[in-house]
Amino acid sequence: MNKINLSKKWEEEIRPLIIEDIKRWNPRVYQNLKDAEITAHLIDSTYLFGKVGTGKTHTSFRMLLEWSKWNKINRTYGKNYGYVNVSQLIDELKDAFSKENNTTSSKILRYYRTVDLLILDDIGTQMGTEWTYEVLYLLLTYRYDHLLPTIYSSNMSIRELAKKFKDDRIPNRIAHECKGRIILFKGKSYRN
Repeated sequence: MNKINLSKKWEEEIRPLIIEDIKRWNPRVYQNLKDAEITAHLIDSTYLFGKVGTGKTHTSFRMLLEWSKWNKINRTYGKNYGYVNVSQLIDELKDAFSKENNTTSSKILRYYRTVDLLILDDIGTQMGTEWTYEVLYLLLTYRYDHLLPTIYSSNMSIRELAKKFKDDRIPNRIAHECKGRIILFKGKSYRN
């Protein structure tokens, strides 16, 4: 099979099965995705936001699954991804400063800066210190400048994120990077 037929097979056979699975798993998530065109090989940065428990993190992983399957089908090996909850990232970086830890903060940041696709979960929930903001700014600026896609999830809109950070730099970059792919998740928490 040539590459064109594989892409056609993806779009006509595999992708609809994944979408159908999402529809069965959670109709609310399906409704949120219905209008969002997510094409695996063209996954670009996306900002998913809404109330707690509406399926943002699950959707992030579904996008990752679709992306990784497309890469496998098309034999684009060497693609890597990362997932991190922002609060966990901050904890990892703080732990790197302890003498018992063999990993440096620069190694941790380098990993998250350079992965081909990054899921940055719960942005905006971390404490709003100046150091935290600078770490996020350095991470996101590198990814933005190098055109590396990031899937963000948050309980806050971009505007609310700017208020939380008391600065527009990060939210402005996210908004520009996610142009047209800012998706509001509505509905009640599936956890209730």
